[in-house]
Amino acid sequence: MIGGAAAAGVLVGGGAAHADVSPGNYRYCNTEFQGFHVPVPWCSDMTVRNHRLGVTPSFRGYPITTVGKYEYVNMGQGNGLKMYKTRNGYAGSQYQGNKVIAKFVLTRKR
Repeated sequence: MIGGAAAAGVLVGGGAAHADVSPGNYRYCNTEFQGFHVPVPWCSDMTVRNHRLGVTPSFRGYPITTVGKYEYVNMGQGNGLKMYKTRNGYAGSQYQGNKVIAKFVLTRKR
């Protein structure tokens, strides 16, 4: 179960899938890209609102779905994020099709 297919496919069998990611502002930073460690993380600000993850508050964002202990963000066309809860936010992988293209951390901004 990876990326967009996982997020979309789960809704068919499960029914009441929902997102547990708390609304608010986060800092998204890539720690690894295509198998290589990123010495200086690439970061951007993200917003979670209405069970969606977006780059800015004005952007409607991508849907977030909870499946077990993972959160999936369906970015369409087989792209997406799979993340799990950490002490101060989330960490996970970015997928393109069934291939991991990056690792990231999503840290809640105080």
